[in-house]
Amino acid sequence: MTEQSTKMAWPFPSANEDPWYTSFTSFVNAMDVSAYAFREDRHAILMGGGTVTWDAATGTVTWSDAIRISSPITGFQWSIAAGSAQIAEGSTLSVTLNRGPLSVSTVTASVASTVASTDGAFALATRYNGSLWWRNGVMMNDGDSLPSLGSLAAHAPTSVSMAHNETLSTSVPGPIIVGGTTFDAGRFVVAGILRFAMVGRYTATGTVGSCVVRVYDRGAPGAPVAGDLRSTVTIPFSSAGNLDAFSAVLSVVPAPGVGIDEIGDTLRVYEAEAEIVGSNGAADIFKIHKVSFEVL
Repeated sequence: MTEQSTKMAWPFPSANEDPWYTSFTSFVNAMDVSAYAFREDRHAILMGGGTVTWDAATGTVTWSDAIRISSPITGFQWSIAAGSAQIAEGSTLSVTLNRGPLSVSTVTASVASTVASTDGAFALATRYNGSLWWRNGVMMNDGDSLPSLGSLAAHAPTSVSMAHNETLSTSVPGPIIVGGTTFDAGRFVVAGILRFAMVGRYTATGTVGSCVVRVYDRGAPGAPVAGDLRSTVTIPFSSAGNLDAFSAVLSVVPAPGVGIDEIGDTLRVYEAEAEIVGSNGAADIFKIHKVSFEVL
């Protein structure tokens, strides 16, 4: 009588089984199918999905275009039609794959608290602590929206620095250029918030004054220098003596306006300029710890 392994349910000949070859062949074929599934999963890549959104309140994940799973071994794909699914805490979105596809194959996603222990089962995403975790490493928080499943965690904090540890004083009040960088907001900002941010300390010796940091768009790399103001942040006199942080939220648009907290969606060169403004102090100091673009 043929027996089975405890976890994978592979058949194998029982002790003293005769004839044994049929059971042995079934055993080898079962191992071959499972081993091929392991190999195929190792090479599988999630693609597409159009705009993917996650609403934790309703537990709904929505994708506006087909999600595609590549099978590089055969050169074809599995396709999941545009749609949505409701995923409870601890549950998993998965599909059942026909292994070794020889054409583009349509599969259907389903949700369950467990994934079937079969060679065709393929987990796509699971919900943990209110967030949705995709098998390719993308994590979505409530309200997140991605342009594709290949977009790595647009909410992941990113900081692109323009200046570190610069100092202005009453004797050198500015404006002076304190740093610069290249930055492509269209590539970094997929979902989330883009800010022009500054951390610094204003030590005032008078009764009025403020410190200002401005960011200028100098044009595309290698192009003639432009000078369009994009955003301004200020340490007011009321914060004098404190180590403080100020920021301005930027909108990413194809044709940004001047000085209205808008930034372009292509690679540009930016410079940060700082100065002490309107001070009547004889020995004011403006210590800039950091000026940067931040993607939150």
